[in-house]
Amino acid sequence: MYFHKGDLWSSGVDFFGFRLGPVLKLVKEHINKVDVFFDVDDFDNGALVVNDFCVCRFSFMNERSPRILTLETDMGVCASMQGSRVATDFACKQFAHVKDVQVFKNNRNVRRIFEIVRKTCHRQVQGC
Repeated sequence: MYFHKGDLWSSGVDFFGFRLGPVLKLVKEHINKVDVFFDVDDFDNGALVVNDFCVCRFSFMNERSPRILTLETDMGVCASMQGSRVATDFACKQFAHVKDVQVFKNNRNVRRIFEIVRKTCHRQVQGC
């Protein structure tokens, strides 16, 4: 469970050193939709919003393959979290929605994320 300024924020799992692709492959059967978000200042960090309620944060950390940082959910684990969209709303505010890989075709990190998402999440991918 994550807290922000003393308030319950969201629930999720932290990852250390795991590549994004293999983790997405583990849950690919449950993925129906993916929206791609990036930090447009350096395109090194971002988030995938999965099925409109789950946020998968990632970072390239100066590596060729992105590492998964957290997997957070809007689904409440207690009454105060019911109906909140804290994880997805925060990702939408922190990062920019990248709908079309062609707009950023010269950016290696954007191309790599869309490639991973297409390979692992064979269903609807926003912008693909």
